[in-house]
Amino acid sequence: MKFDLRNWKYPNLKKFLENPLTMEGLDYDFKEKIPDTRDEKGKRRLRESFCAFANSDGGYIFFGIDNNKRPKGIYESDYEFETKLNRIVTKKILPSIPVSNWQIAKDINLPRSDGVVFVVHIFPSLSIDKPHMTSERIFIREHGETKALDDGRDVQKLFAVKFNRYNIKELEYDLEEIKECRFTPDEIDVIYLKQLKHYLENQIKKRIPGFHSLDSKLDRIMQLYEEIKKEMSEGYRTNQASNVLNSEKLMKKEGLLGSSVKEFLKEYKNLHNIP
Repeated sequence: MKFDLRNWKYPNLKKFLENPLTMEGLDYDFKEKIPDTRDEKGKRRLRESFCAFANSDGGYIFFGIDNNKRPKGIYESDYEFETKLNRIVTKKILPSIPVSNWQIAKDINLPRSDGVVFVVHIFPSLSIDKPHMTSERIFIREHGETKALDDGRDVQKLFAVKFNRYNIKELEYDLEEIKECRFTPDEIDVIYLKQLKHYLENQIKKRIPGFHSLDSKLDRIMQLYEEIKKEMSEGYRTNQASNVLNSEKLMKKEGLLGSSVKEFLKEYKNLHNIP
């Protein structure tokens, strides 16, 4: 459902909520309140909702509406509400959802009350920015709910578009990010590399020539990435991160990773007939 909220006032909201067909849907959700600083469960669920919308096709969250579609209102100013929301959704989400990816689309004053219903629009993230992960899981919107991807096949669908030959720029961008893992080792990168390997293995199963060599090059990239990630983790554990980061050994491995990525991309383009 697409909302044109520009001219919405309370009667429009009331009509929308009283419609028996209105329920939490694929592209909108209701939250009775914004969690306070001590409500860790509420903050976690809000981050999951934001990630789900950003990982899918975007959507709206109506703050100040309970689960029975009754307007309760938020009793804070626009600034207080936006500040509190920003503090929650800029933490514990990796990679982070850009601030430009969401906005307060409308604030609707409730009659005979100081309460306000805030409608927040979350835009779908670019494929180079997602999937966003929180609570160590990936979330999407499905059948009107925020759903965690527990099935590897669902993760495959989310990543599949990345390896289309027409998305070579995105593949180049993602692999360039992986080359910088000395600074930002990330579980998302590990998932991405595993999905890329799965794609190559499927091409091998189809007996498409040339993919065995490409698969071997990716194995080398994954090996170097894991070695760098492991050394950085050990550095943080022993409070030696700065020394490890600038060590000759690690910088040499990063150089090998960079050249391996370059070779991989060159062969990948040749196999996919990309100039």
